[in-house]
Order: sequence, then structure tokens, then C-alpha cells
Amino acid sequence: MAERFEFTPADLEDRFLDHYALAQSYVEALNKSLVSRRILSERRLYLTIISAYKDIERYKNFHLDDPFLQRSDAIKRSAY
Repeated sequence: MAERFEFTPADLEDRFLDHYALAQSYVEALNKSLVSRRILSERRLYLTIISAYKDIERYKNFHLDDPFLQRSDAIKRSAY
């Protein structure tokens, strides 16, 4: 069986931290313009990021001839 594409734990941590920084700045900006306050749930964001990247792994492994080199098509990427 061919080797399966997987994100490393370090990749996933980096992606989470990138998304977390963007989400945190978005929430802070949103809170400046609204009367009610919004909070960012780290746990929910983490689970969402992990789920999305696991979906990417599955898609690449089952639909691409070379999941290590090929990228998902633009339609699938926009769905993530």
C-alpha cells in the first residue's frame, strides 16, 4: 500500500496558532464595534482546525494520484 499523506503534529500546531491569531484579532475588532462582547473558544477553534485538516488528509489520500505533491483543486480548497 502506498504511503499515506498526513500532517505532522507540529504542522497542525502551527496551523492552529496561525488561525488562532487571526481569530483573536477578529474578535477584538468585532468587540470594539459591538455593544455585546464576543469570546473566542480555543477548544472549539482547535477541534475545527483539526477536523478540517483531517478532511484535507482524507481527500488528498483518496482523490489525488500523488497526495504529497498535488494540491486539492480550487473548489475543494474553498470548501475548507
